[in-house]
Amino acid sequence: MRFLKLFLLISIVVFAAFSCSREKDTFKVEVIEGVKTVHNVSPKYEDKEFVTLKELHTIETFGEEEDFLISAVNEMEVDDEDNLYLLGFYESTITKFDRNGSYIKTMGREGEGPSDLIRPRLFSIHDNKFYINQQILSTNNINIKVWDMDGKYVELIRMPLENYDFIKAYDDFFVVLKFVYRTVYSQSAVNKEQIEINGGPSTPAYIIEKMTKDFKVINLIASFVYENGAMSSPNFNVCDAITSQNEIYFPASSTEYAINKFDFDGNLVLSFNRTYERIPYSQTAKEYDTKRREEAKKNFEKMFPGQEYRGRAALPKYPPILRKILVDDYDNVWVVAGEYSEEINTDYDNKIEATVDIFDKNGVYLYTFKSLHIGLRSFIKNNRLYSVDFYHEATEPEIIRVFEITYNF
Repeated sequence: MRFLKLFLLISIVVFAAFSCSREKDTFKVEVIEGVKTVHNVSPKYEDKEFVTLKELHTIETFGEEEDFLISAVNEMEVDDEDNLYLLGFYESTITKFDRNGSYIKTMGREGEGPSDLIRPRLFSIHDNKFYINQQILSTNNINIKVWDMDGKYVELIRMPLENYDFIKAYDDFFVVLKFVYRTVYSQSAVNKEQIEINGGPSTPAYIIEKMTKDFKVINLIASFVYENGAMSSPNFNVCDAITSQNEIYFPASSTEYAINKFDFDGNLVLSFNRTYERIPYSQTAKEYDTKRREEAKKNFEKMFPGQEYRGRAALPKYPPILRKILVDDYDNVWVVAGEYSEEINTDYDNKIEATVDIFDKNGVYLYTFKSLHIGLRSFIKNNRLYSVDFYHEATEPEIIRVFEITYNF
């Protein structure tokens, strides 16, 4: 009996040691210039379902029986009661839905009055207020209009004439993402030594800055310079400035799957990556993109007769390595990778499955799965995932899907 117990004990120890060794083999940690760097090879939960998504409801942005119209959803936000707000670019409105997807009301309209908007691009919610970014290019008027949660005017914040792609409000400062060129950011950044310039004066780059409420730069947080002075893809924003409560996650490279984590003072506190193979766009995807661009041009010329349509370039050889970075309520990092499997034709009968990777707050690769519905216009809050479907025909409504997130470990 003693020998049997001893055998069982040894077996348990050996199994535990093997399991720990196998887990450790999925990643390696090293310290590079004082920064913890995690090199991931495979996900920790490779053979287990780490997370489950259950679709709760959908919202269509327009239809004959609806009381609202949203031609194009530019931005989405959720308050603490799970009410969803959709920013309509062309209507210059914010439309509110309850946590079950039922329409509540529409706030704003196009105009120059206190509670009016002019082609709003971005907005965020902080301290029970809307911070709405307007860029009125015809008059060089860029500002943030602040509303209360009922859509009533609070104040107007004037902004410098720069190209802002992301703005998030905090108690006494803003975090902003700007698209710039070398000749601009080498002059405007406070901590110039933090920016590595790999190209000429026209090298495109994104920078994240911490700014006062009157838009004076406090410090540079992070920067991203495109490979060879060119964007890795014209139709995907690879540089989402993603904030958790106290940190920012930002792409580290346009040629490798790597992400850096910064604090608000611009200190690099963590870097993590995973093994990744770039997969070229298929010919079918390129044909589909051509059709989309042609239809976009027709729609523009119909809406704005006589104006020049500049549009965007055709697809490059490769998709961007990172399409989107999300942070959930547990500080897990969800990354929508550039690779995807596709079943698609040029008649809109398409299914595009994005690769979604999940890392923990320490940069360890936890899980990977495919999804038809997680993409550029997605975010996570209060254990729910909100997403706008990838593609839709111009004459059809956009579809917002709301999922409940369940963690199985």
